[in-house]
Amino acid sequence: MATKKISALTELTTPAGTEELIVNAGGTSKKIQIDNLPSSLDDNSVTLAKMASGTDGNLITYDASGDPAYVTTGTSGQILTSGGTGVAPTFQTAAGATGMDDVSGVARATSGLLFNSDTAAANVLDDYEEGTWTPGLTGGGVTAASATYTKVGNVVNLRMDISPSSVASGNITITGVPFTASGTAISAVGGDKFNWSTALIGLHGYLGGTQIFLFYFTSGNNGHRLTNSHISTATTIRCTFSYKT
Repeated sequence: MATKKISALTELTTPAGTEELIVNAGGTSKKIQIDNLPSSLDDNSVTLAKMASGTDGNLITYDASGDPAYVTTGTSGQILTSGGTGVAPTFQTAAGATGMDDVSGVARATSGLLFNSDTAAANVLDDYEEGTWTPGLTGGGVTAASATYTKVGNVVNLRMDISPSSVASGNITITGVPFTASGTAISAVGGDKFNWSTALIGLHGYLGGTQIFLFYFTSGNNGHRLTNSHISTATTIRCTFSYKT
C-alpha cells in the first residue's frame, strides 16, 4: 500500500469491507484499506511485555463463553479452588476448601480425620491431646512427681506418680481426673511405704467419673477401701489407667 497523507485518503461513505480502519481528518471520516489482516495470532506472539499493566495477584482464566477473564486476588493464606466446569475458580481460605487450617506451619483438621475410603461419622478421629493434670486427695494434699495424660479420640491414657503432702482421716480418693470416664476402669497400683497390718494379694485403683478409688485385697479375697491409716506423707502411689470418655 502506497504512503498517503490522511487528507488524501478517500472519504468514508459506507464501509466496503471488514479490513478498513476509520480515521478522522478535520471532521471528515476517512478510511484506510488494510490488506491481509490475520484471523488469529501466531503461537507465542503475545509476549509478557505485551501483557503489562495487569493487577498484581490476579490470574487469567476463561469464562463459560471461552473468553479471557481474570480471577480476583485472594488474601494471604488462601488457596485457589475450582468451581467446576463453566465456573471461574476463586480463592478460599484453606479451612473452607480442604477442612485444614495452617497453624504456624502445622496442619490442623477442622472437623476431624477419616482414613482410606471410610465415610462413617462414628469413625472420625476428632481429638488428640497431650497434657498434665492436677491430682487431688480427699481431705489432704498431693505432691505430684508426674501426672500426665494422652487422649486419642475418646480413649484416655492416664498416668500418675504422687505422694500425699498431708493426710486426713477416712477413705483415700484421688480427684482431678481430666476427662470424665463413661464407665469404670481398673488398674493395678504400685508404690512404696504403705502401712499394712495384714498380708495382701493386691492393691487396685477403680476409676469412675473424675475420681480414683483405691482398694486393697487380703488373702481372703476381700476388698477393702484404702484409708489414711495405710498411707503417710512418705508413701508413693503409682498407676496407669486407660479408659473411654
